[in-house]
Amino acid sequence: MKKKTLADVVGKPTYDVWIEMLRKLVPGGRTHRLAPIVAGMLHYTLNTVLKSNDHPPKNSIAYSLLKIDEECDDGGVVMKTLLPLVTQLFKDANVKYVRTSSHDKRYSIAETAVHEFINWYNYPWE
Repeated sequence: MKKKTLADVVGKPTYDVWIEMLRKLVPGGRTHRLAPIVAGMLHYTLNTVLKSNDHPPKNSIAYSLLKIDEECDDGGVVMKTLLPLVTQLFKDANVKYVRTSSHDKRYSIAETAVHEFINWYNYPWE
């Protein structure tokens, strides 16, 4: 069975909790607080894949996450791989992930979350 969504990897109960969290938190939440939460969801998904003894099919989310973890330093590849998953997460929660700043600039909580995932282990004080 090919796993094509985050729900397929982490399971429906976990995914449903994430959806409910986003429904409650996103409408009034600040992007700089929401993005790390979603990045944590992505890391949870990656850890689920890493703990599994399955050998995921090449055309699956699990396989893509393993490849990202093993060899990918290219943020563009990570963004291209993960952004559709994160936008689907927001869509499933029926909340907006594109916002407009006070300076009339559009930005995406989903993109910010993927950037948080990419920089998860980068500590500016080190």
